[in-house]
Amino acid sequence: MNGEKTATTSLHYLYEVENEDLPKIGELSIITDFDGNAKCIIKTEF
Repeated sequence: MNGEKTATTSLHYLYEVENEDLPKIGELSIITDFDGNAKCIIKTEF
């Protein structure tokens, strides 16, 4: 990974279908590749 990504989006509908909570401010998420290897961490800021 090079550089800094400034935005990530997901459809609100998909959270409802999967019965998952929406991200909360300050929450960290680990992004993985198709093999489950961690590639980066993102922080929800607003």
